[in-house]
Amino acid sequence: SKNVTAYTPFATPITDSKADLVSLAQLDSSYQIADQTIHNTNLFVLFKSTQVKLTYSSSGSNNISFDSTNNKPSYVVEFTNSTNVGIKWSVVKKYKLDVPNVSSDMNDVLKNLILEQPLTKYTLNSSLAKEKGKTQKEVHLSNSNQWRSMRNQHGLNNNPSPNATTGFKLDKGNAYRKLNESWPIYQLIDGTKQGKGKDQSGWQSSEENQAKMDAPLSTGGGSSKFQSYLNTKQALESIGILFDDQTPRNVITQLYYASTSKLAVTNDHVVVMGNSFLPSLWYWVVERGATTDSSSKPTWSANTNLDWGEDKQKQFVENQLGYKETTSTNSHNFHSKSFTQPAYFISGIDSVNDQLIFSGFKAGSVGYDSSSSSSTKDQALAWSTTTSLDSKTGYRDLVTNETGLNGPINGSFSIQDTFSFVVPYSGNHSNQISSGTIKTAYPVKKSEASTVKINSLINATPLNSYGDEGIGVFDALGLNYNFKSNQE
Repeated sequence: SKNVTAYTPFATPITDSKADLVSLAQLDSSYQIADQTIHNTNLFVLFKSTQVKLTYSSSGSNNISFDSTNNKPSYVVEFTNSTNVGIKWSVVKKYKLDVPNVSSDMNDVLKNLILEQPLTKYTLNSSLAKEKGKTQKEVHLSNSNQWRSMRNQHGLNNNPSPNATTGFKLDKGNAYRKLNESWPIYQLIDGTKQGKGKDQSGWQSSEENQAKMDAPLSTGGGSSKFQSYLNTKQALESIGILFDDQTPRNVITQLYYASTSKLAVTNDHVVVMGNSFLPSLWYWVVERGATTDSSSKPTWSANTNLDWGEDKQKQFVENQLGYKETTSTNSHNFHSKSFTQPAYFISGIDSVNDQLIFSGFKAGSVGYDSSSSSSTKDQALAWSTTTSLDSKTGYRDLVTNETGLNGPINGSFSIQDTFSFVVPYSGNHSNQISSGTIKTAYPVKKSEASTVKINSLINATPLNSYGDEGIGVFDALGLNYNFKSNQE
């Protein structure tokens, strides 16, 4: 008799090294594996380059393009095992993830896209607030009397050591960056030196005041609200922000790089979306049956359209998280810029039985194109934001939006008992490099909008920068919000 060892050859991708796959895909050493999955014994790998650069022009009908000197787009490469003994991968197809075409109406919206760094586990640690009893209210606001004044003005709880929250140094009065501008950045604040910056004297003489003055403001109703505070290059690099030495690359590059992070494969499509830290401004649905011959050289991208289904769900989102489309509240939301909120970050996608599963959502924001002349009217565009909320008033502020905060929450959702099954579909593609995009709808086809159900519970526990640690303003909210198609 023979000893038989159970062996599952395709449970996980097996390669000699990641460099081998990069080489097999005929990519240079700047490319890294962003994600990979096995589908019907073939290996699908999502590659992206740390050297990618995109340019953005404020004029023209389609003004997003790869930088001519750093034309290093992301790719999906399909490999198959070419041997019966062991594993020897060979390339089947290679898909370039091109930048989407952007309509002139949507382009006007993109010019003023609001972008802020989402709060993550890499934000400034609590030593800033708690080192040797030095509280954050004194670190950030010079003295406790100033804290009390702000606290009392807004009816906040008195938390002697609230969580530290980070933001950005901005040289303008609004917490935003246009797409052709650099991602804002600020010098490191060292939490080991009693919250006084890189050195105590430097912090006291200049940085403390600079921090307060440079922090982005959340404004509404004509009065300044709480200031967010500062992030570091190290933290940004940890979540995948690209730098050229000390200078972060422009926002449009960051969005493309972040949006090509997660991979899922169905029988007919390859789906690529963003990561859990930065907004997935675009997503790609690649038809696996498309030709990749040298004569047509197709590139694939999705439209910026995200279809949320019927109006009731859109209203639910706006009402629950406080961004209602009314002309009277234009100063308090982004309807005047064709944006309302919110949406979710996707920290994982996979496929089961030819259905897409989205997992690990985090709270972000979304915009609707409200231009009546636009083909994308009332369709959604994902982006990110962060702001400071207090556990005492946060829920009310979110629902009524009286404070005009720049985003719904600054923490993360945890999803319980949730499976969102969505089947992507696409229309015809001309297979020409110069025209056409794959037409997609997400999460359901428009013709099926009425069958979309809100069917899952999201229990959100955001981190509050000026709130009780560990208390979530959404705990009692019961956000029954998720999409499920009519295809069981």
